[in-house]
Amino acid sequence: KRVGGGVLLLLSPLSDVKHRERRRRRRRLQQKRARARKRRVDKSGLERRPRKELALDDEKNMTRKEKIFALAKGFRGRAKNCFRVANQRVEKALQYAYRDRRTKKREARKEWIVRINAASREHGVKYAEFIRGIGVDNVCLDRKILAELAVNEPKSFRALCERVKKMRAAPQPLPKIEVREEEC
Repeated sequence: KRVGGGVLLLLSPLSDVKHRERRRRRRRLQQKRARARKRRVDKSGLERRPRKELALDDEKNMTRKEKIFALAKGFRGRAKNCFRVANQRVEKALQYAYRDRRTKKREARKEWIVRINAASREHGVKYAEFIRGIGVDNVCLDRKILAELAVNEPKSFRALCERVKKMRAAPQPLPKIEVREEEC
């Protein structure tokens, strides 16, 4: 057999036969697998149901294993189709989800504070003074709403800042809270 460049490659007839036999075996195995895929028959001879799309909507009729695989859908590697690994990854994912639901609230509050601080400083009031001032003035707006006002309603926010400035000019003492000790 000639290979490019004029080099002569000698193949023994035996090795050529081996290659042909291997190819034949491989082809037969592929055909066998293809037939098995079409029939979807397991060892008992009953037709297997095709793997259904698992969603947690129908939780009552699902086995524990199906629930885990439904939660592990979209994971990488064996974490989506090997039960032991999927179980571990799902448990860890649920821990992360629990933790991050709280972290999300914390991060949102930080963002609101940054926005309120930036907007109040534009009008010459520090954040701490602004929050204390609207607290003393009994303005019942939380940080989320104040941040929305600062971004979307700058005139309303400026009015609040002006109120706080007026209170700063003429401070009123905070009402004292009396604690009564009741006799038991």
